[in-house]
Amino acid sequence: MPAPTFVLSAYQQAQRQSIKFGGYTVPIIGGTAPYTDLNDAVSWFADDFIVETERQLTSKQQVWMAKGVWQAEDWGPALITIPCIFDEGGGQTFAAAKNALMGLGEQYITVDNGTTLMLAKCTKIAKPKMSATPPYRFFTQLEFKARIPWWSDAAATSLLAQAVAGGTTPVITTIAITPSGTIFAEPQFILRVPVGNTQTISQLKIQNASSGELCTINFTPVLPATTVKVITVDSGIFKVTDEVGTESDVIGSFPRLYPGGAQNIVVTITASGATTGVTLDIVYTARWIP
Repeated sequence: MPAPTFVLSAYQQAQRQSIKFGGYTVPIIGGTAPYTDLNDAVSWFADDFIVETERQLTSKQQVWMAKGVWQAEDWGPALITIPCIFDEGGGQTFAAAKNALMGLGEQYITVDNGTTLMLAKCTKIAKPKMSATPPYRFFTQLEFKARIPWWSDAAATSLLAQAVAGGTTPVITTIAITPSGTIFAEPQFILRVPVGNTQTISQLKIQNASSGELCTINFTPVLPATTVKVITVDSGIFKVTDEVGTESDVIGSFPRLYPGGAQNIVVTITASGATTGVTLDIVYTARWIP
């Protein structure tokens, strides 16, 4: 999918930006929260939409050398600010509107009608100033915080059923992929072993040849022959599980996917003989820096 852009209303006169909050699970009660349109031009009138992301860097000065070195880096939460007006003349009270923002916990914010999403919590409805006469209007500022500071595609991107093979001498298969997005993705690598495979599998290695990230799984016990097995290597939660949730230990680091060009995913399988019908899926969610 392309990078997120504001969706505008269909009307050529008085077009407005789409800003919606909701669409995620309601805490405790369950179910999915309805979207609140924060710029519906009925109750909510947004004046701006500001997203601040912070790249957190730690550096250390090299003594007497007039230069420093980077020691660590991370991404902090995204801060979203929406200066706006709420008008009770639209038929809803400001009290009810505040509950839809503050009472539903973490919800999605979207500016393109759900094509890309960012999970966030409303942290503040800042200093509302009320008009003197009814229907009351409230001049305020909505503030949100997102623990994952990027837009994420609502739909995952998949490269499915890539043929891979194993043997007594480890067999190497290279899969080329050009990920979309503007920041790294945390893919799932899903190894699918069909019932028609007559060889046991003892080891799986997956490496991003560009970054050097390599994870090795030594299966104990080995994956049996003539048995359907589905092994998921999840770089987002740092786990390897089979089709019933049994975990396997990992040596090394989980490969990510990086924007900017093609990368080779190198898959190495060691088995008791030549495997048949084994495939690998690569599934990831593209993410975009606001």
